[in-house]
Amino acid sequence: MKIKTKLLVLIFTVIFIIVAADLNSNLFYLNKKAQMSNTTFSENNKLIASLPEHNIKLFAINPQHGGVYKGLMLYIDGKSAMFNWESDSNPTFQPKLHLADLNNDKRSELIIILTTGTGSDIHIEEVHVINPDNFSEIKVANPLDIVKNTIQTTITKQNDDVFIKITLNKKTKIIKRKNSDVGFWFETVYFENLAHYDIKNNLLTVRVGAQVSPSGFVGEIVITYKFSDNKFVLNDTTFEYSEGL
Repeated sequence: MKIKTKLLVLIFTVIFIIVAADLNSNLFYLNKKAQMSNTTFSENNKLIASLPEHNIKLFAINPQHGGVYKGLMLYIDGKSAMFNWESDSNPTFQPKLHLADLNNDKRSELIIILTTGTGSDIHIEEVHVINPDNFSEIKVANPLDIVKNTIQTTITKQNDDVFIKITLNKKTKIIKRKNSDVGFWFETVYFENLAHYDIKNNLLTVRVGAQVSPSGFVGEIVITYKFSDNKFVLNDTTFEYSEGL
């Protein structure tokens, strides 16, 4: 009886190791920065963005779940790579593809802008800069880290007035509002609900919303990137004031 029990335990252990190894192999394939291969397409792959004139396509490799595509495949001129990116499945927020020479090497990089969060007063994008020759990704500094390290804010109340102070680049902007303008004021300016990337004149920028209440904004922080030490880092920040964003 003991021998049979030991034999069953041994069999289940072997099965577990085989299954775990297979799962780890699949996860490794998706979680690597890129897995390049000759491409054969499945009918389940859904085209979600393209640059037809350059034979560049972006596919969702899994059906949408909860309004989100998880796992994307990038196809460039006969080769492909899978990435563990996510993108909103609403066609209104389909990915944006650009070709531009962001690092001044006389060759264009592929810039992919994905919408990762939407809702009332929420629109969050993330950017990926890809070398089209080998699918390697060039790191882009997180705009929230830049904001955290370069910008100071306070929101204070005095009687019926509210003073919003934003300091960056050794300059301070003070915005005066009425306490009754909104039902609830944050203690500091919040930057995590709006982020819009753009490419103009071979420059990468992102506009981050400056939120002072659940539905109130006073402008945007505009971050411009530069290429340095093989990554895109902060070049400049400015604040653009708006009565209502």
